[in-house]
Amino acid sequence: MKRFLLSIIAVLCIAGEAFAQIPELKPVKDLEDELVPAEKKGKWGYANSSGKMIIKAVFDEAGPFEVVTSADGTSMPVARIKAGNSWGYITRENVYLIEPTYDNISLFDSFATVIAESGPFKTLIGVRSAISPRLGVPVLVSNFLQMNLSELGEFSEDGLALASKSGKSGMINPKGEWVIPCRYDVLDLNPHGGYQVVLDGKMGILKADGAILVEPQYDGISWEPALNAYLVQKDGGMGLVSEDGNRIAPPVYLSIEPLGMEAFIVRKNERYGLLGRDGRILLQSYYDSIAPCSAGGYYVTKDGEHAVVAQGDEVIIPYGYWTANPEELLAAGYESIEWNPEAEMFIVHRGDKVGSIWADGSMGLETEYDAIEYQPYGWLLTIGGEHEALDKELNYIIGRGPWTADLNVLFEKYVHVSWDSAVNLFTAFIDENNSFCLDPAGNEVDPPAPVMFTENGKYGMKDVWGEVLLEPVYDGIAEQPYGYLIAKDGLVAAYDKYLDIIQGWGPWSLDLAALFDEYDVRDSSHMFGFIVRKDGKYGVISPGGNNYIPVIYDSLEWDNSRKCFIAGLDGVMVDIDAWGETVLPGSVPDPARAREFSIVSKDGKYGLINHFGDVVVPIIYDSIEKTDFGYVLVMGDGTRQAKDPYLMDIAIP
Repeated sequence: MKRFLLSIIAVLCIAGEAFAQIPELKPVKDLEDELVPAEKKGKWGYANSSGKMIIKAVFDEAGPFEVVTSADGTSMPVARIKAGNSWGYITRENVYLIEPTYDNISLFDSFATVIAESGPFKTLIGVRSAISPRLGVPVLVSNFLQMNLSELGEFSEDGLALASKSGKSGMINPKGEWVIPCRYDVLDLNPHGGYQVVLDGKMGILKADGAILVEPQYDGISWEPALNAYLVQKDGGMGLVSEDGNRIAPPVYLSIEPLGMEAFIVRKNERYGLLGRDGRILLQSYYDSIAPCSAGGYYVTKDGEHAVVAQGDEVIIPYGYWTANPEELLAAGYESIEWNPEAEMFIVHRGDKVGSIWADGSMGLETEYDAIEYQPYGWLLTIGGEHEALDKELNYIIGRGPWTADLNVLFEKYVHVSWDSAVNLFTAFIDENNSFCLDPAGNEVDPPAPVMFTENGKYGMKDVWGEVLLEPVYDGIAEQPYGYLIAKDGLVAAYDKYLDIIQGWGPWSLDLAALFDEYDVRDSSHMFGFIVRKDGKYGVISPGGNNYIPVIYDSLEWDNSRKCFIAGLDGVMVDIDAWGETVLPGSVPDPARAREFSIVSKDGKYGLINHFGDVVVPIIYDSIEKTDFGYVLVMGDGTRQAKDPYLMDIAIP
């Protein structure tokens, strides 16, 4: 038996440790009373309630007896004692449970499991009690070999303790069995349950029983209550793993944020997308921002534009630079809204009527129209079977009427188009001098003819509805192929069919119809004739029809302040007075100069014209020189001829 006890003690000792002298113990039998620590001469032992020393005072420190229970239900009171600098345990029978040979020792919930500390090592010692037939008291019998560990934590309620050995960690039970293998670099409790581990620098999650929940393959892992999932990191990316260990999202995102209880906003390549809680891709990752829209879908921005999209990236409200909140528009009673990116407005519907709202949410068109269509020129509106046209800023450009013409075509052909609801016709202008009447389909038609009337002996014009177009102040009105010839105070003027003036007031008697057949009449703002154009060249025809400034100039206009024409020919500007004679540019023509004749040239020959442009000296001379006595005319053969200021032949002085 002595050899047996010595073998037990050898098992319990740590090799190489220098032990303090261990007091010899003598078993006691008087155990009817409670034993408490008692001091005697600087040493400690145990006395009963009467103060009688039952266990001799041989220890340097002594703790109270505490009852511990083994896994098989056996209970035993034991006390922690110290001899020198070493700790151990004794029983009430004054028998060592653990001899005092350890730097530190703790007995946990079972006297069958002891944690001892000696030097840099912690030792797990498995023991079990047996009754010695000889001593009649429990003795210690080794149940398994001691385990030298670098760290050993306390046993949890689950009966497991964290243990480390050779730089690795695992979990053991009180029997010393590795429930979680000692293979992990780091092993720690996971706040959400189970254990968080690091293996070869990678993190994972284990279940409470040691089974792998999340493979240790991530650079980081943490439970995020807001996400209701594990946030995992790998190679700079983030992903999600569910509570039961299933992967929700691969670790490829720069950030992951919850969006309500149904989805996650994820960022990838500086763009945002949307994942369902089950990991399904609801929106691809190419948006600048994503926000929920309670009216349905999601607000998104991309490259500065806004849109509302549904799952699967289906566009509900197209992209545009709008700032209004579509959700508020729907809440205001609009049944549907649609963004028009060209007009930068919302098209809104209420019942069977349609209107529009600006990008900032302000009202554009009231919801009173049957249809709204955006055109290159602006808006085509339909209400009650009629149409009206507005420009892009919602200003009227053509009033309401039953017209059907394609305004895009009209606007390409005409400068200005307006609708006359009184006659159900368009008035269209090519320029300020040419206008046309168009029927509702856009075909050119003759305008309704005005009606001439008299009042107090004077003549005027009314339209077919009686509206006065020309006041009755004229001496006479004659209808012409081009319009109307109107006389007053000895002067005449010409008006087109729309009673727009086309030839100003003057003393002319020329048949304008014949003139219009040959020339494009440009101007008659003076009393000396008509500026005409033919084949791109300009000239002047006198009121009597004579061409007194030839149609040879690239440009020609009347300067009323100086009473002369300004003409351009081959890039050179010249002044031509009212008599058709060229004068110095910038000079003021002298109305009192000799007679009313001008020297003109054509094809290298010279002649004379009067102030109406009538040729009074044929343009056949090689030169004409104006002198103090009149004119000197030179022919090609050198023959000279002289005329006075009245063009009478005189002898050459």
